[in-house]
Amino acid sequence: MYDICIVGAGVSGASLAAHFSSKDVKVALLDVSFEERDRIVGELMQPGGVFILNQLGLGDVLDNIDACTINGYALFNKDKNIVMDYHDDPSFEGVKGRGLNNGKFIQALRSKSVNKENIDFILGEAIDFIDIENHIEGIVYLDENKENQTIMAKLTIVCDGFFSTLRKKLIPEQKSITSQFVGLVLEDCELPYEGYGHIFMSGDAPFLCYRISDKEVRLLVDFPGDVPLPKGEELKSHLSTKVREHIPESMYHSLDKGIVNGKFKFMPNHYMTAIECKKTGVVMVGDSLNMRHPLTGGGMTAALTDVMLLCKSILQDGCLVSVELLNQKIPKYYEERNAWNASINILAEALYKVCLNVELKDACFNYLAKGAHYSKEPLLLLSGLSRDNSTLFKHFIQVALIGAKDNVMGEFGFKSIDNSYGMLKKASQILFPLVMSEKMNILDLASTKNLSKLASA
Repeated sequence: MYDICIVGAGVSGASLAAHFSSKDVKVALLDVSFEERDRIVGELMQPGGVFILNQLGLGDVLDNIDACTINGYALFNKDKNIVMDYHDDPSFEGVKGRGLNNGKFIQALRSKSVNKENIDFILGEAIDFIDIENHIEGIVYLDENKENQTIMAKLTIVCDGFFSTLRKKLIPEQKSITSQFVGLVLEDCELPYEGYGHIFMSGDAPFLCYRISDKEVRLLVDFPGDVPLPKGEELKSHLSTKVREHIPESMYHSLDKGIVNGKFKFMPNHYMTAIECKKTGVVMVGDSLNMRHPLTGGGMTAALTDVMLLCKSILQDGCLVSVELLNQKIPKYYEERNAWNASINILAEALYKVCLNVELKDACFNYLAKGAHYSKEPLLLLSGLSRDNSTLFKHFIQVALIGAKDNVMGEFGFKSIDNSYGMLKKASQILFPLVMSEKMNILDLASTKNLSKLASA
């Protein structure tokens, strides 16, 4: 009998195991493989994620994996560009974003708990729960020989990612594919602004790049919707034209080389709101519970927020001794993590949809180009250091209002008025469904949420 069974040894699971490695709890960590992963997502950690890692005592995992400092973002739209720093908040002095190799990062996390007496690494594929009258008492898994084995635990933590095999056994499957990424590595690439993530907004869909090592830059090209992706020469042609025409000349050689090499990787991007699991003895964490578009790089920050809240609420006060107390704490965890991650989810989906609309995209770029609080506060939200829903709501509305005003003032007439109305309508069609889906309390928008407050709670 284990105190905790963690299903999935990715960012969430490995962080939990590492945190528990110094605690008086017996943990089983289950995964289909403990080999280094090769993925194109989870490679940019926003400052909010870095801050939480530090709070969990795991910040040093970033030290020896060739992770690169990210100071903010550079945005490119047509022939203009702007550079924005994350923050100058003294509460987060020295906290920057990091570009990294996802596989190396997870291996560094796993190394924190490997060979610890209270942590057992178990190789296998989880296939079902041991469910006794809606109370989860453990899991069933297939071992290396494809034979059924069981793990009994007081608490099962499901964090097996966006392709979770256990999710559908706990909650209704409601994920949808919003777009797909084609990813490739640009070697020896000269970025226009070193130390910054780059978002290119000029095309029909955004694409982004950021450094993941001293010699490697990750390029992610977005294809909207759940449609067949171009392959082979068609994909190479798309990258050589639709992408190349929007990047600076300093990147041409690296892009051309990457296209010729043809080492493309593909990843669907999902949106899925969090649904509380009503069964007892089990809790869901990270992408197995909640997903958003990766344009803003908020996934790891949201997942680590889940980890931090789980460690602060459920795994305190003797919860693993008292089943009754544990069952009381779990609903509170879902409530708190939904509140803390709502701004991350809404910002990711809203910004992506803004980038698909020409008028709103231009309005957003021009708004951020004003500088001062017009860019400072949105970047705090993007960084994950601020989770202030009122700030998110305020700036999104202001982008639409100022954009509509500029449209009318630029060329007054019935057409410009119609375009302005259309812009406001589209903005409301983006924002309000997201507010509803994330169950954001409009009446509580004034409540400020700052990670420093969560850390001190």
